[in-house]
Amino acid sequence: MAEVVRNIALAVADGQAALDRRTAEVQRELEAAAAAGELPYAIDAPWYRFSEVDVDVELAVSVDAEVERDAGGTVRGYRPYVKATPLDAGATRTTDVDAELASTLSMRLVPVPPERRVVGRGGSDE
Repeated sequence: MAEVVRNIALAVADGQAALDRRTAEVQRELEAAAAAGELPYAIDAPWYRFSEVDVDVELAVSVDAEVERDAGGTVRGYRPYVKATPLDAGATRTTDVDAELASTLSMRLVPVPPERRVVGRGGSDE
């Protein structure tokens, strides 16, 4: 489950990075056009950001166990674990998930502003 959440967050971050790269590219083009006299005045490219992302994912969930052996190779027990994969026909065909259960993962990703620090005139934190 953690891997699904991490992959979704990384996909959103990749999307934001692509937006930022495109804006930087447009800004360079605008500055070049202003320097060449093609624009009556310099303008700034708009910066876009995801204000929040709502995610709803249907997951196929199954429980499996990993064999635990001692130093001599004797089976001493089984360690259960949960496997989750997005629920669609392609995922269930290509992965080893026997969909015993289905679940919905809902989450909201929001940007967190950086921590602000106030530095006094003497250079120390106040």
